[in-house]
Amino acid sequence: MTIEFLCVHCQAHIRVPDRAGGRGGECPRCRKKIKVPKKSTLPAAPPEAAPAPVAAAGPATKSSAATRTSSSAIPAAAKVASIPKPNEHDELEVEFSSVDEATGQEVSPAASRHAAPSSASSAVSPVEVTQTTSKKPRTVKVRRRGDSTGLLMGVVAVILVTCLGGAGYWWSTQKSILKEQVKAYAHAPESIPKVSVRSTSLMVDEATREKVFSALERNQLPLLSSVMEIYISAKGDELNIAVNRGKQTQFVAVEIPTESPIREYFQKNFETLAKPQLDLLKTSGSEFVEAYGRQLSGKGTPGEIPRFRDSFALPQLVGPLGFHLVAKTGDGNSYRCVAEDGPLLWFLLPPGVKNFSIEGRPIGNQTLLPVQLEVTVTSDPLPDSKAEPVNPPDAAQPAPGNMEMKDDEKGMKDPQEMPDKKGMDMEMKPDPAMKSDADMKPDPKTSEDK
Repeated sequence: MTIEFLCVHCQAHIRVPDRAGGRGGECPRCRKKIKVPKKSTLPAAPPEAAPAPVAAAGPATKSSAATRTSSSAIPAAAKVASIPKPNEHDELEVEFSSVDEATGQEVSPAASRHAAPSSASSAVSPVEVTQTTSKKPRTVKVRRRGDSTGLLMGVVAVILVTCLGGAGYWWSTQKSILKEQVKAYAHAPESIPKVSVRSTSLMVDEATREKVFSALERNQLPLLSSVMEIYISAKGDELNIAVNRGKQTQFVAVEIPTESPIREYFQKNFETLAKPQLDLLKTSGSEFVEAYGRQLSGKGTPGEIPRFRDSFALPQLVGPLGFHLVAKTGDGNSYRCVAEDGPLLWFLLPPGVKNFSIEGRPIGNQTLLPVQLEVTVTSDPLPDSKAEPVNPPDAAQPAPGNMEMKDDEKGMKDPQEMPDKKGMDMEMKPDPAMKSDADMKPDPKTSEDK
C-alpha cells in the first residue's frame, strides 16, 4: 500500500510507502519540511491499477501489463526497498528525487531514474537535483570561524611577543646604563691643552706636506663657530691643534670621581672604546693635509675643510672617554667634549647653565658607552689637574697621529689673546653630523649683539 498526498507548500503530488505514515520528510520540489499523513489524502487508485500481481511475481497478464503501461507509478517493492525501516525513536527523513514540474509526473524516491517519460516529457527532460543538506554549509562555517580565530590569535601572539621583547630590551638597557651624579666647575681655564701631530704619521707625498706645513706655519687655519673656535697651525714637523670658546659659550669642567663606576667600566672595555677613535685618526689627518693642499692650489671644493673639525681636530683634542661623551642641556642642544686635563673633561656650554646631563654619544648605529651623568655646576674652585687622569695609562700613549699633550705657555682665555687670524678664515656652518652646531638655538641676548 502507498500513501498519496499533496505538498502543503507547493502542491506537488507525492507518493510514499505506508510505513512512512506519520513521519517527517522533505518535499523534493520546494525542499521544505513536510509531514507524511498516516493515510492517503487523495482518491484511491482504481482496483485494476493495483500492483498486487507484480508483488506476487506470477506470469503477467495482458490487463496487468496494460495497467503497468498506463500507470506512471513505480512498483511498490522498489519504493519500499529505497526507504530504511523507521526507528520509533528517530524522525524519518525521506529523501526524494525530483522531476521537472512540466512533466506532470508523480514524484517518488526513484522516479527520476527509472520512470518512463510521458508524452509531456518530450518537451522537458527530467532533471536530477543534487541534494545539499543544511549540515554541510554549517560545518564549513564553523571551520571558517576556527581558521579566523586561529589567525587572530596568531596576530595577537606576535604583537604580545614584540611588546614583551621591546619591554625586555628597554629594561635591560636601563639596567646596564651607568648612572651617576657629578660636579662641574664654570671657571675660565688658565690654559687648555694643545695637541701636536707629527708629520711622519701623515701618509701624504712630500711636496704636499711641505706646502701645507709652510702655509700653516705662516698663517694658522681658524675653524670658527658660535660654539667653539679651532685653530690649526704648524711648527717644524708638527701640526698644532688648539681650542677656544665660541662667542656664545663658556668652558665648563666636569670631574669624574676617582672611585666611579664609569672609570671601572672604561678600564675593563678600553680596547673596544678606543677602537672607533683610533680608526678615525688613522686616515683623517692625511685626508686633511691633502684637502688643504688642494685648497692652496685652487683645486679644492667649497666647504671641504670645515668637516675636518669633527673628524680630525676634535678627535685629536680628547681621549677615548671624551670621544664617546656628549653634554645635553635643557634646550635640547648637544655639545661634544673638547678637551681633557687630568680628571677633568671640558665642555663648551652656554653661559649660566646650572644643570645638564652627559650621555654616551651615538657612533654609527650604536652607543658603546652606556652612561647617564646628572651634572650640577658649582662655584667651587677647580680640583688639582694633576690628580689621576680620566683615561687609563694606556690612553696617555701617542695616538695614531702621534699626538702629544702640551700646555700652551701663553694660554688662551679670550679670542683677543689668540694670534692674528690671517689666511683662510673658515666659518663653520650648521653641519647635520654635529648636533652641537646644527641644534644650537640662538640666545636672544647674543643674537641681538650679532
